[in-house]
Order: sequence, then C-alpha cells, then structure tokens
Amino acid sequence: MAVSPGRRKFLPVLFLTLKEEKGVFGPIVPRTMFKADNLYVTASTSGKMTKKLYLEWSEIVLFSRMEELCIFLTDSWKTFTDQDSVIELKPEELGYEMLAIPPKVTGQIQPLDLLCFRMYKGCFKKISDFVFLRDLPVQVHHRDVI
Repeated sequence: MAVSPGRRKFLPVLFLTLKEEKGVFGPIVPRTMFKADNLYVTASTSGKMTKKLYLEWSEIVLFSRMEELCIFLTDSWKTFTDQDSVIELKPEELGYEMLAIPPKVTGQIQPLDLLCFRMYKGCFKKISDFVFLRDLPVQVHHRDVI
C-alpha cells in the first residue's frame, strides 16, 4: 500500500504479489482470478516482492501517481536497497527520497504494521469466526475471498 503525500489518501492501486510455484500464473489463474480496476496482481515463487517486482511497482504504481515529490519510507529489507535502479525509472521532474526504517524495529514503528495490517487481521479474524461458527459455505482462505 502507498499513501499519497499531502493528500493522506491511499494510492488508487494496490499492488499484490501472490505465491505461485513457478513464479508466474498458469493459464487458468488469470481466467478465474478476481479482477478489479484498483488491483495490480503479480506472482513470485515466495509470494514476496522480488527486485524485479519492486522495480515494476515503482514504475507502474508509485511514480505514475506521484506529483512533484515522492518520499518512500521502507523497511530495511534487502530488496529495497538498490536505489540506483529505482532512480533510473523515476520521472526526471519528480523529487524522490527514500528513508529506511532501521532493522529489527519495523513491527514497532512501520505505519502499515501498526495501523492497516493490524486492523485488517482483526477484521479478517471476525469474519472467519463468523463463517466457521455458522458453518457457511465460504472458503475463507481462498485468494478471491480474501
């Protein structure tokens, strides 16, 4: 998720990376997967963002929606350390600065960990409990349902 500076709103596109055995979607997944205009869905073998996906996100989601200045707050994960590659993708007129959260404190000070993800997990647990307790015919952990 990304927040637009000055507007305090999430960017209109959410970049998702799903785990796929070969790092790419097979022929069935794109046909059956839930599609929405505000989702940009990719795949990796781990389900985590790779350097290639990070560069894709920077170019397609982040820089295309930033105006004047972009401050990127990141954790100290190794994928985010190659800023030279990112700067090559940045529009020339866009100011850009990356700030890194020090290692081993991300869970204590990263904004999305403290706010969004905690609330999402709580909401998901309530919905899951409701479905399980009422024995509803919903596969709660299916990608499209999540």
